[in-house]
Amino acid sequence: MVLGRASALVSLLLVASCSPAAGSKTQDTAGRSVVVSFTGNLDARAKVPEEPFSVEYPEKTSQLGAVVEVRGEGGRYPLSFYFRKEDTSAFAFYVLADLEDGAPEIEPDPVETLVGQGTLHFDTDGLLLSVVPSEPIEVHFRGAPRSQLISLNFGSAKDQGGDGRSGFTQYALSTTITYQASH
Repeated sequence: MVLGRASALVSLLLVASCSPAAGSKTQDTAGRSVVVSFTGNLDARAKVPEEPFSVEYPEKTSQLGAVVEVRGEGGRYPLSFYFRKEDTSAFAFYVLADLEDGAPEIEPDPVETLVGQGTLHFDTDGLLLSVVPSEPIEVHFRGAPRSQLISLNFGSAKDQGGDGRSGFTQYALSTTITYQASH
């Protein structure tokens, strides 16, 4: 099942399952955690868009989109990720989800809400310097019995003692994304 809100540039589907993770900082009230990990390259040659990012039109105001399906308590829930070049050495990321609002789902395609955002910073060699912020995001998906904490892993950032090579890089190559899920 490929969900329709991803950008035409890149679409992918990742099924990440929840598993008990006692003591994990991404533990929710049910004792389950989700870590979504990405690997890929963000094209250093991409142009900075003129228009600001728009939740209403994310595929028109970003360069790259991906839909990740998280398998959690009570079902499967989509998270939409959008990436856009902000300057020579940075890409912003935006995470959107269908949130529980207490109302029955009336619309066939509910509007997504921004649930997380940050910036991936790269050095002049294209290696990942930092991810800001690096904390997990809390999401109460539409139809889920409770909120979940989701950790986003974009790679081994140099400011955290990593080599900057695993996860996302920023080289003058076509944009590609592969992924892995760790639980």
